[in-house]
Amino acid sequence: MKQFDNNKNQENNNTGARSFIPSIVSKLLFDGFQNWIRDFQHNKNIKKQDVVEDKLIVIENLQLKLDKRVKENRYRIDALRVFMIMSMIMNFVFFAIILVFLIIRL
Repeated sequence: MKQFDNNKNQENNNTGARSFIPSIVSKLLFDGFQNWIRDFQHNKNIKKQDVVEDKLIVIENLQLKLDKRVKENRYRIDALRVFMIMSMIMNFVFFAIILVFLIIRL
């Protein structure tokens, strides 16, 4: 009888050890999987924020370039306006001189 009980105890001990190892492995796998999912979601959220920030930075840079071009164009327009006014005045003066010479000649 004692032999039978000892065999039974040994089987119970072996069964306990056998069930203990898979439970540790399953717990480790489960925790690892949860951490992987959490890290994946965190990285996904970071990438979303980075894309939005990158787009905003690009838009700001384009706006600054556009403002710079607008200022340059305004300067050029002002310079052309002064040039046109001067050329119109010169044309009027030459026209007046030509009229005076024509009137004097007649």
